[in-house]
Amino acid sequence: MAKKVIIIGAGISGLTAGIYACKAGFDVEIYESHSVAGGECTGWKRNDFDIDGCIHWMTGTLKETDLYKVWETCDALNNEVEVVNHEYLSAYLHKDKLYYLYSDLNKLQQELIRIAPNDSKAIKKFTKAVKICQRIEIPVNKPYEFISFPEKIKLLFKFFKIARCVNKASRHSAKEYIADISSPIVKKMIQTVLPDHIAASSLIAALGFRTKGDGGWPMGGSYEMVQRMQKKFESLGGHIHLGVGIDEIVIENGKAIGVRTKKANEIERADYIVPAIDAYTLLNKLLGGIYKDNYFDKRFDNPPGYLLASSTIIALGVRISMGNRPHNLYINLDTPLRINKATHTNMIIRHYDYDPKFCSNEKSLIEVVLPDFEFDYWNELKKTSTELYKNEKARILNAIVAEIQKVYPEITDKVKMTDIATPTTFKRYCSAYKGSYMSFITIPKAKPSMIPDNHKGTIDGIQNMYLASQWVFPNGGLPMAAIAGKFAIQRICKQERLSIVL
Repeated sequence: MAKKVIIIGAGISGLTAGIYACKAGFDVEIYESHSVAGGECTGWKRNDFDIDGCIHWMTGTLKETDLYKVWETCDALNNEVEVVNHEYLSAYLHKDKLYYLYSDLNKLQQELIRIAPNDSKAIKKFTKAVKICQRIEIPVNKPYEFISFPEKIKLLFKFFKIARCVNKASRHSAKEYIADISSPIVKKMIQTVLPDHIAASSLIAALGFRTKGDGGWPMGGSYEMVQRMQKKFESLGGHIHLGVGIDEIVIENGKAIGVRTKKANEIERADYIVPAIDAYTLLNKLLGGIYKDNYFDKRFDNPPGYLLASSTIIALGVRISMGNRPHNLYINLDTPLRINKATHTNMIIRHYDYDPKFCSNEKSLIEVVLPDFEFDYWNELKKTSTELYKNEKARILNAIVAEIQKVYPEITDKVKMTDIATPTTFKRYCSAYKGSYMSFITIPKAKPSMIPDNHKGTIDGIQNMYLASQWVFPNGGLPMAAIAGKFAIQRICKQERLSIVL
Protein backbone atom coordinates (compact mmCIF):
# COMPACT_ATOMS: atom_id res chain seq x y z
CA MET A 1 0.00 0.00 0.00
CA ALA A 2 1.37 3.41 -0.98
CA LYS A 3 2.36 5.76 1.81
CA LYS A 4 0.30 8.90 2.16
CA VAL A 5 1.50 12.49 1.80
CA ILE A 6 -0.65 15.43 2.87
CA ILE A 7 0.31 18.78 1.38
CA ILE A 8 -0.96 22.02 2.95
CA GLY A 9 -1.55 24.69 0.34
CA ALA A 10 -2.27 24.46 -3.39
CA GLY A 11 -0.01 27.25 -4.56
CA ILE A 12 2.81 26.66 -7.01
CA SER A 13 4.95 24.88 -4.41
CA GLY A 14 2.06 22.71 -3.22
CA LEU A 15 1.00 21.69 -6.72
CA THR A 16 4.60 20.99 -7.74
CA ALA A 17 5.13 18.89 -4.61
CA GLY A 18 1.87 17.07 -5.32
CA ILE A 19 2.84 16.24 -8.89
CA TYR A 20 6.29 14.97 -7.95
CA ALA A 21 4.89 12.99 -5.00
CA CYS A 22 2.40 11.27 -7.32
CA LYS A 23 5.19 10.49 -9.77
CA ALA A 24 7.19 8.97 -6.89
CA GLY A 25 4.29 6.61 -6.14
CA PHE A 26 2.78 8.21 -3.04
CA ASP A 27 -0.92 8.61 -2.23
CA VAL A 28 -1.28 12.39 -2.23
CA GLU A 29 -3.89 14.86 -0.95
CA ILE A 30 -3.68 18.64 -1.01
CA TYR A 31 -5.69 20.86 1.34
CA GLU A 32 -6.30 24.43 0.22
CA SER A 33 -8.23 27.01 2.25
CA HIS A 34 -9.17 29.08 -0.80
CA SER A 35 -11.87 28.06 -3.26
CA VAL A 36 -9.34 27.90 -6.11
CA ALA A 37 -5.80 26.59 -6.44
CA GLY A 38 -2.77 28.74 -7.21
CA GLY A 39 -2.13 30.72 -4.05
CA GLU A 40 -0.61 34.02 -5.10
CA CYS A 41 -0.16 32.83 -8.67
CA THR A 42 -3.63 34.10 -9.29
CA GLY A 43 -5.98 35.91 -11.62
CA TRP A 44 -9.59 37.01 -11.39
CA LYS A 45 -12.46 38.50 -13.36
CA ARG A 46 -14.13 41.91 -13.07
CA ASN A 47 -17.10 42.37 -15.35
CA ASP A 48 -15.94 40.71 -18.57
CA PHE A 49 -12.27 41.58 -18.06
CA ASP A 50 -9.60 39.12 -16.91
CA ILE A 51 -6.99 40.45 -14.46
CA ASP A 52 -3.61 38.84 -13.84
CA GLY A 53 -2.39 39.18 -10.26
CA CYS A 54 1.02 37.58 -10.48
CA ILE A 55 3.18 36.90 -13.54
CA HIS A 56 4.93 39.73 -15.34
CA TRP A 57 7.83 37.57 -16.52
CA MET A 58 8.80 34.06 -15.52
CA THR A 59 12.21 32.44 -15.13
CA GLY A 60 12.45 29.00 -16.69
CA THR A 61 10.70 29.72 -19.99
CA LEU A 62 13.91 28.97 -21.90
CA LYS A 63 13.68 25.34 -23.00
CA GLU A 64 17.42 24.68 -22.62
CA THR A 65 17.29 25.25 -18.85
CA ASP A 66 16.80 22.65 -16.12
CA LEU A 67 14.05 24.81 -14.62
CA TYR A 68 12.04 24.50 -17.83
CA LYS A 69 12.05 20.72 -17.31
CA VAL A 70 10.45 21.23 -13.90
CA TRP A 71 7.76 23.47 -15.39
CA GLU A 72 7.26 20.93 -18.19
CA THR A 73 6.92 18.05 -15.71
CA CYS A 74 4.19 20.03 -13.95
CA ASP A 75 2.56 21.07 -17.27
CA ALA A 76 2.97 24.72 -16.29
CA LEU A 77 4.76 24.98 -19.64
CA ASN A 78 4.61 22.63 -22.59
CA ASN A 79 4.98 22.68 -26.36
CA GLU A 80 1.42 23.98 -26.74
CA VAL A 81 1.98 27.00 -24.47
CA GLU A 82 3.29 29.97 -26.40
CA VAL A 83 5.85 32.07 -24.56
CA VAL A 84 6.18 35.74 -25.50
CA ASN A 85 9.64 37.34 -25.36
CA HIS A 86 9.36 41.01 -26.17
CA GLU A 87 11.94 42.97 -28.15
CA TYR A 88 12.32 45.30 -25.18
CA LEU A 89 11.85 44.81 -21.45
CA SER A 90 10.46 48.27 -20.81
CA ALA A 91 10.16 51.74 -22.23
CA TYR A 92 10.90 54.93 -20.31
CA LEU A 93 8.93 58.07 -21.14
CA HIS A 94 10.91 61.28 -20.65
CA LYS A 95 9.72 64.62 -22.00
CA ASP A 96 7.46 62.95 -24.57
CA LYS A 97 10.30 60.77 -25.84
CA LEU A 98 10.54 56.99 -25.43
CA TYR A 99 13.73 55.18 -24.48
CA TYR A 100 13.81 51.37 -24.76
CA LEU A 101 15.54 48.87 -22.51
CA TYR A 102 16.16 46.21 -25.16
CA SER A 103 16.09 42.48 -24.47
CA ASP A 104 19.21 41.85 -26.56
CA LEU A 105 22.22 42.78 -24.41
CA ASN A 106 24.40 44.01 -27.28
CA LYS A 107 21.60 46.18 -28.58
CA LEU A 108 20.91 47.40 -25.05
CA GLN A 109 24.53 48.41 -24.51
CA GLN A 110 24.63 50.24 -27.84
CA GLU A 111 21.42 52.10 -27.02
CA LEU A 112 22.58 53.15 -23.54
CA ILE A 113 25.90 54.42 -24.95
CA ARG A 114 24.03 56.28 -27.71
CA ILE A 115 21.96 58.03 -25.05
CA ALA A 116 24.92 58.73 -22.75
CA PRO A 117 28.24 58.51 -24.64
CA ASN A 118 30.12 60.06 -21.71
CA ASP A 119 29.04 57.09 -19.59
CA SER A 120 30.41 54.55 -22.06
CA LYS A 121 32.94 53.06 -19.62
CA ALA A 122 30.44 52.71 -16.77
CA ILE A 123 27.78 51.28 -19.08
CA LYS A 124 30.19 48.65 -20.45
CA LYS A 125 31.14 47.71 -16.90
CA PHE A 126 27.46 47.31 -16.03
CA THR A 127 26.56 45.25 -19.10
CA LYS A 128 29.66 43.08 -18.57
CA ALA A 129 28.26 42.13 -15.13
CA VAL A 130 24.90 41.35 -16.73
CA LYS A 131 26.62 39.17 -19.34
CA ILE A 132 28.35 37.22 -16.57
CA CYS A 133 24.96 36.72 -14.91
CA GLN A 134 23.57 35.25 -18.11
CA ARG A 135 25.49 32.12 -17.11
CA ILE A 136 23.57 31.74 -13.85
CA GLU A 137 21.76 28.42 -13.63
CA ILE A 138 19.22 27.93 -10.87
CA PRO A 139 20.06 24.57 -9.22
CA VAL A 140 16.97 22.40 -9.50
CA ASN A 141 18.24 18.83 -9.66
CA LYS A 142 18.52 18.12 -5.93
CA PRO A 143 18.71 19.87 -2.53
CA TYR A 144 22.02 21.40 -1.56
CA GLU A 145 22.66 18.86 1.22
CA PHE A 146 22.46 16.02 -1.33
CA ILE A 147 25.31 17.46 -3.38
CA SER A 148 28.56 15.62 -2.69
CA PHE A 149 31.76 17.44 -1.73
CA PRO A 150 33.42 16.76 -5.12
CA GLU A 151 30.26 18.06 -6.84
CA LYS A 152 30.36 21.23 -4.72
CA ILE A 153 34.00 21.82 -5.63
CA LYS A 154 33.15 21.33 -9.30
CA LEU A 155 30.28 23.79 -9.05
CA LEU A 156 32.47 26.27 -7.21
CA PHE A 157 35.02 26.28 -10.03
CA LYS A 158 32.32 26.40 -12.69
CA PHE A 159 30.50 29.37 -11.20
CA PHE A 160 33.34 31.12 -9.36
CA LYS A 161 33.33 34.12 -11.69
CA ILE A 162 29.56 34.45 -11.38
CA ALA A 163 29.65 34.12 -7.59
CA ARG A 164 32.36 36.77 -7.31
CA CYS A 165 30.36 39.17 -9.48
CA VAL A 166 27.08 38.53 -7.64
CA ASN A 167 28.64 38.72 -4.17
CA LYS A 168 30.29 42.02 -5.02
CA ALA A 169 26.99 43.41 -6.26
CA SER A 170 25.15 42.16 -3.18
CA ARG A 171 27.05 44.67 -1.04
CA HIS A 172 25.32 47.57 -2.77
CA SER A 173 21.82 48.73 -3.53
CA ALA A 174 20.88 48.97 -7.18
CA LYS A 175 21.07 52.75 -6.85
CA GLU A 176 24.61 52.61 -5.42
CA TYR A 177 25.73 50.07 -8.00
CA ILE A 178 25.02 52.39 -10.94
CA ALA A 179 26.18 55.57 -9.17
CA ASP A 180 29.08 56.03 -11.60
CA ILE A 181 26.59 56.40 -14.47
CA SER A 182 25.86 60.11 -14.69
CA SER A 183 22.95 60.09 -17.16
CA PRO A 184 19.63 60.37 -15.31
CA ILE A 185 17.87 58.84 -18.32
CA VAL A 186 20.04 55.71 -18.32
CA LYS A 187 19.63 55.41 -14.55
CA LYS A 188 15.86 55.59 -14.89
CA MET A 189 15.89 53.00 -17.67
CA ILE A 190 17.79 50.56 -15.45
CA GLN A 191 15.48 51.40 -12.56
CA THR A 192 12.55 50.01 -14.55
CA VAL A 193 13.83 46.48 -13.86
CA LEU A 194 13.76 46.53 -10.04
CA PRO A 195 13.38 49.16 -7.29
CA ASP A 196 16.68 50.91 -6.57
CA HIS A 197 16.80 49.93 -2.87
CA ILE A 198 16.99 46.21 -3.74
CA ALA A 199 20.44 44.60 -3.73
CA ALA A 200 22.23 45.12 -7.04
CA SER A 201 22.83 41.37 -7.25
CA SER A 202 19.11 40.91 -7.89
CA LEU A 203 19.20 43.61 -10.55
CA ILE A 204 22.04 42.14 -12.62
CA ALA A 205 20.75 38.59 -12.12
CA ALA A 206 17.26 39.58 -13.35
CA LEU A 207 18.76 41.31 -16.39
CA GLY A 208 20.99 38.29 -16.96
CA PHE A 209 18.02 35.96 -17.16
CA ARG A 210 15.93 38.24 -19.31
CA THR A 211 18.64 39.22 -21.80
CA LYS A 212 19.41 35.58 -22.50
CA GLY A 213 15.73 34.94 -23.30
CA ASP A 214 14.81 33.25 -20.03
CA GLY A 215 12.04 35.42 -18.70
CA GLY A 216 9.08 35.31 -21.04
CA TRP A 217 5.35 35.58 -20.58
CA PRO A 218 3.36 32.30 -20.81
CA MET A 219 0.23 33.02 -22.82
CA GLY A 220 -2.90 32.81 -20.71
CA GLY A 221 -1.09 34.11 -17.65
CA SER A 222 -1.23 32.96 -14.05
CA TYR A 223 -4.72 31.47 -13.88
CA GLU A 224 -4.40 29.22 -16.92
CA MET A 225 -0.96 28.03 -15.82
CA VAL A 226 -2.36 26.97 -12.45
CA GLN A 227 -5.26 25.21 -14.14
CA ARG A 228 -2.83 23.14 -16.19
CA MET A 229 -0.88 22.20 -13.07
CA GLN A 230 -4.02 21.22 -11.16
CA LYS A 231 -5.21 19.01 -14.03
CA LYS A 232 -1.78 17.39 -14.19
CA PHE A 233 -1.87 16.63 -10.46
CA GLU A 234 -5.36 15.14 -10.65
CA SER A 235 -4.52 13.13 -13.79
CA LEU A 236 -1.75 11.44 -11.79
CA GLY A 237 -4.24 10.32 -9.14
CA GLY A 238 -3.83 13.18 -6.67
CA HIS A 239 -6.81 14.62 -4.81
CA ILE A 240 -7.27 18.28 -3.94
CA HIS A 241 -9.62 19.61 -1.24
CA LEU A 242 -10.52 23.20 -2.09
CA GLY A 243 -12.07 25.44 0.55
CA VAL A 244 -10.72 23.24 3.36
CA GLY A 245 -8.22 24.97 5.62
CA ILE A 246 -5.96 23.38 8.20
CA ASP A 247 -6.06 24.35 11.88
CA GLU A 248 -3.20 22.25 13.16
CA ILE A 249 -0.40 19.91 12.20
CA VAL A 250 -0.71 17.05 14.66
CA ILE A 251 2.56 15.99 16.30
CA GLU A 252 2.89 12.81 18.33
CA ASN A 253 6.17 11.79 19.96
CA GLY A 254 8.08 14.24 17.80
CA LYS A 255 6.56 13.00 14.56
CA ALA A 256 4.03 14.67 12.24
CA ILE A 257 1.20 12.18 11.92
CA GLY A 258 -1.61 14.21 10.36
CA VAL A 259 -3.54 17.46 10.16
CA ARG A 260 -6.66 18.77 11.81
CA THR A 261 -9.03 20.39 9.32
CA LYS A 262 -11.10 23.48 10.00
CA LYS A 263 -14.09 22.07 8.17
CA ALA A 264 -14.59 18.85 10.13
CA ASN A 265 -12.21 19.41 13.04
CA GLU A 266 -11.02 15.86 12.46
CA ILE A 267 -7.52 14.46 12.19
CA GLU A 268 -6.56 13.35 8.70
CA ARG A 269 -3.63 10.99 9.13
CA ALA A 270 -0.64 10.67 6.81
CA ASP A 271 2.89 9.31 6.72
CA TYR A 272 4.32 12.65 5.70
CA ILE A 273 3.17 16.26 6.02
CA VAL A 274 4.36 18.86 3.53
CA PRO A 275 3.49 22.48 4.46
CA ALA A 276 3.52 24.59 1.31
CA ILE A 277 2.59 27.82 3.07
CA ASP A 278 4.36 30.84 4.51
CA ALA A 279 6.70 30.23 7.43
CA TYR A 280 4.93 32.56 9.86
CA THR A 281 1.61 30.75 9.53
CA LEU A 282 3.36 27.39 9.82
CA LEU A 283 5.30 28.19 12.97
CA ASN A 284 2.84 30.39 14.83
CA LYS A 285 -0.51 28.90 13.87
CA LEU A 286 -0.29 25.36 12.60
CA LEU A 287 2.49 24.47 15.04
CA GLY A 288 1.15 26.68 17.83
CA GLY A 289 4.32 28.73 18.33
CA ILE A 290 5.98 25.82 20.15
CA TYR A 291 8.88 25.18 17.79
CA LYS A 292 11.75 27.58 17.23
CA ASP A 293 13.72 27.97 14.03
CA ASN A 294 16.80 30.18 13.90
CA TYR A 295 16.61 30.77 10.15
CA PHE A 296 13.08 32.13 10.28
CA ASP A 297 13.25 33.72 13.73
CA LYS A 298 16.06 36.09 12.81
CA ARG A 299 14.18 37.12 9.69
CA PHE A 300 10.87 37.78 11.40
CA ASP A 301 12.62 39.57 14.28
CA ASN A 302 14.59 41.91 12.02
CA PRO A 303 12.21 43.54 9.52
CA PRO A 304 14.70 46.25 8.40
CA GLY A 305 17.22 43.58 7.43
CA TYR A 306 14.76 41.23 5.75
CA LEU A 307 12.11 42.97 3.70
CA LEU A 308 8.79 41.43 2.76
CA ALA A 309 7.50 42.63 -0.57
CA SER A 310 3.86 43.18 -1.28
CA SER A 311 2.03 45.30 -3.80
CA THR A 312 -1.08 47.25 -4.62
CA ILE A 313 -2.46 46.36 -8.04
CA ILE A 314 -4.62 48.81 -9.98
CA ALA A 315 -6.42 47.38 -13.02
CA LEU A 316 -8.33 49.17 -15.75
CA GLY A 317 -10.47 47.54 -18.41
CA VAL A 318 -10.73 49.80 -21.45
CA ARG A 319 -12.78 49.47 -24.62
CA ILE A 320 -9.96 50.40 -26.93
CA SER A 321 -6.93 48.64 -28.38
CA MET A 322 -3.58 49.48 -26.76
CA GLY A 323 -1.47 47.56 -29.26
CA ASN A 324 0.27 50.68 -30.58
CA ARG A 325 1.50 51.60 -27.10
CA PRO A 326 4.52 50.15 -25.19
CA HIS A 327 3.54 47.00 -23.32
CA ASN A 328 5.61 48.09 -20.30
CA LEU A 329 5.93 51.85 -19.82
CA TYR A 330 7.84 53.55 -16.99
CA ILE A 331 6.77 57.11 -16.23
CA ASN A 332 7.50 59.80 -13.67
CA LEU A 333 4.38 60.97 -11.84
CA ASP A 334 3.37 64.61 -12.23
CA THR A 335 1.99 64.47 -8.69
CA PRO A 336 3.75 62.13 -6.24
CA LEU A 337 1.40 59.59 -4.69
CA ARG A 338 1.63 59.05 -0.95
CA ILE A 339 0.47 55.85 0.78
CA ASN A 340 0.97 56.28 4.51
CA LYS A 341 4.76 56.75 4.91
CA ALA A 342 5.66 55.79 1.33
CA THR A 343 5.84 58.26 -1.53
CA HIS A 344 5.67 57.02 -5.13
CA THR A 345 7.24 59.28 -7.72
CA ASN A 346 7.05 56.88 -10.66
CA MET A 347 5.15 53.84 -11.87
CA ILE A 348 5.04 51.22 -14.60
CA ILE A 349 1.97 50.97 -16.83
CA ARG A 350 1.43 47.54 -18.39
CA HIS A 351 -1.00 46.37 -21.01
CA TYR A 352 -1.58 42.87 -22.36
CA ASP A 353 -2.56 43.39 -25.98
CA TYR A 354 -0.22 40.54 -26.95
CA ASP A 355 -2.41 37.98 -25.13
CA PRO A 356 -5.97 37.35 -26.42
CA LYS A 357 -7.09 36.14 -22.99
CA PHE A 358 -6.82 39.68 -21.68
CA CYS A 359 -7.33 41.76 -24.77
CA SER A 360 -9.61 41.13 -27.74
CA ASN A 361 -12.31 42.86 -29.78
CA GLU A 362 -11.11 46.36 -28.95
CA LYS A 363 -10.80 45.42 -25.30
CA SER A 364 -7.60 45.91 -23.29
CA LEU A 365 -6.36 45.37 -19.77
CA ILE A 366 -4.09 48.00 -18.22
CA GLU A 367 -2.35 47.36 -14.89
CA VAL A 368 -0.18 49.31 -12.51
CA VAL A 369 1.64 47.41 -9.77
CA LEU A 370 2.88 49.63 -6.95
CA PRO A 371 5.51 48.17 -4.59
CA ASP A 372 3.79 48.37 -1.20
CA PHE A 373 5.44 47.78 2.17
CA GLU A 374 2.51 49.28 4.10
CA PHE A 375 0.60 46.14 5.08
CA ASP A 376 0.22 47.24 8.72
CA TYR A 377 -1.27 50.55 7.58
CA TRP A 378 -3.79 48.90 5.27
CA ASN A 379 -4.66 46.24 7.82
CA GLU A 380 -5.24 48.74 10.63
CA LEU A 381 -7.25 51.00 8.31
CA LYS A 382 -9.56 48.15 7.36
CA LYS A 383 -9.97 47.08 10.99
CA THR A 384 -10.77 50.64 12.05
CA SER A 385 -13.30 51.42 9.34
CA THR A 386 -14.37 49.62 6.18
CA GLU A 387 -15.48 52.98 4.82
CA LEU A 388 -12.08 54.59 5.41
CA TYR A 389 -10.40 51.61 3.76
CA LYS A 390 -12.66 51.89 0.70
CA ASN A 391 -12.13 55.66 0.52
CA GLU A 392 -8.34 55.25 0.59
CA LYS A 393 -8.50 52.66 -2.18
CA ALA A 394 -10.70 54.99 -4.22
CA ARG A 395 -8.27 57.90 -3.71
CA ILE A 396 -5.34 55.86 -4.99
CA LEU A 397 -7.33 54.38 -7.84
CA ASN A 398 -8.49 57.80 -9.02
CA ALA A 399 -4.98 59.24 -8.78
CA ILE A 400 -3.51 56.41 -10.86
CA VAL A 401 -6.26 56.60 -13.47
CA ALA A 402 -5.65 60.34 -13.80
CA GLU A 403 -1.93 59.78 -14.34
CA ILE A 404 -2.57 57.08 -16.96
CA GLN A 405 -5.00 59.33 -18.82
CA LYS A 406 -2.33 62.03 -19.06
CA VAL A 407 -0.07 59.58 -20.89
CA TYR A 408 -2.85 57.79 -22.78
CA PRO A 409 -5.57 60.42 -23.34
CA GLU A 410 -7.30 58.07 -25.80
CA ILE A 411 -8.63 55.96 -22.92
CA THR A 412 -10.64 58.86 -21.48
CA ASP A 413 -14.31 57.84 -21.50
CA LYS A 414 -13.23 54.32 -22.54
CA VAL A 415 -12.62 52.96 -19.03
CA LYS A 416 -15.28 50.32 -18.39
CA MET A 417 -13.78 48.54 -15.36
CA THR A 418 -11.56 49.50 -12.45
CA ASP A 419 -10.26 47.34 -9.65
CA ILE A 420 -7.72 47.69 -6.88
CA ALA A 421 -6.13 44.98 -4.71
CA THR A 422 -4.06 45.95 -1.66
CA PRO A 423 -1.74 43.84 0.52
CA THR A 424 -4.74 43.04 2.74
CA THR A 425 -6.53 41.66 -0.32
CA PHE A 426 -3.75 39.12 -0.82
CA LYS A 427 -3.78 38.32 2.89
CA ARG A 428 -7.53 37.73 2.79
CA TYR A 429 -7.73 35.57 -0.33
CA CYS A 430 -4.30 33.94 -0.45
CA SER A 431 -3.53 33.73 3.29
CA ALA A 432 -0.22 35.41 2.50
CA TYR A 433 1.69 36.69 5.53
CA LYS A 434 1.44 40.50 5.39
CA GLY A 435 0.22 40.11 1.83
CA SER A 436 3.76 39.32 0.67
CA TYR A 437 4.15 37.78 -2.77
CA MET A 438 7.74 36.72 -2.11
CA SER A 439 9.80 35.47 0.78
CA PHE A 440 12.37 37.80 2.32
CA ILE A 441 13.97 39.74 -0.51
CA THR A 442 17.65 40.52 -0.85
CA ILE A 443 18.81 43.87 0.43
CA PRO A 444 22.43 45.06 0.43
CA LYS A 445 24.66 43.30 2.93
CA ALA A 446 28.19 43.91 4.10
CA LYS A 447 29.40 40.30 4.19
CA PRO A 448 28.85 38.29 1.00
CA SER A 449 28.83 34.51 1.24
CA MET A 450 29.68 31.75 -1.24
CA ILE A 451 27.39 29.33 0.63
CA PRO A 452 23.67 29.29 -0.31
CA ASP A 453 21.65 30.87 2.49
CA ASN A 454 18.79 28.39 2.21
CA HIS A 455 16.62 26.79 4.86
CA LYS A 456 17.21 23.08 5.46
CA GLY A 457 13.56 22.24 4.77
CA THR A 458 12.81 20.70 8.18
CA ILE A 459 11.96 21.98 11.67
CA ASP A 460 14.03 20.71 14.57
CA GLY A 461 12.06 18.34 16.77
CA ILE A 462 9.61 17.24 14.07
CA GLN A 463 10.10 14.13 11.98
CA ASN A 464 8.27 13.33 8.73
CA MET A 465 7.50 16.97 7.96
CA TYR A 466 9.23 18.63 5.00
CA LEU A 467 8.74 22.26 4.06
CA ALA A 468 7.79 23.14 0.50
CA SER A 469 7.40 26.83 -0.15
CA GLN A 470 9.39 29.74 -1.53
CA TRP A 471 10.08 30.73 2.10
CA VAL A 472 12.89 28.18 2.36
CA PHE A 473 14.89 30.35 -0.05
CA PRO A 474 16.04 33.96 0.14
CA ASN A 475 14.36 35.71 -2.76
CA GLY A 476 11.36 33.56 -3.54
CA GLY A 477 8.97 33.83 -6.44
CA LEU A 478 7.47 31.29 -8.81
CA PRO A 479 10.64 29.37 -9.73
CA MET A 480 11.79 29.01 -6.14
CA ALA A 481 8.30 27.87 -5.09
CA ALA A 482 8.39 25.12 -7.72
CA ILE A 483 11.92 24.06 -6.75
CA ALA A 484 10.96 23.96 -3.06
CA GLY A 485 8.05 21.65 -3.87
CA LYS A 486 10.33 19.30 -5.80
CA PHE A 487 13.03 19.35 -3.10
CA ALA A 488 10.53 18.46 -0.36
CA ILE A 489 9.52 15.29 -2.20
CA GLN A 490 13.14 14.40 -2.92
CA ARG A 491 13.85 14.60 0.82
CA ILE A 492 10.94 12.26 1.48
CA CYS A 493 12.19 9.90 -1.23
CA LYS A 494 15.60 9.76 0.39
CA GLN A 495 14.04 8.92 3.75
CA GLU A 496 12.05 6.15 2.04
CA ARG A 497 15.19 4.96 0.23
CA LEU A 498 13.66 5.70 -3.12
CA SER A 499 15.41 7.29 -6.06
CA ILE A 500 15.51 11.06 -5.72
CA VAL A 501 15.73 11.40 -9.50
CA LEU A 502 12.15 12.29 -10.33
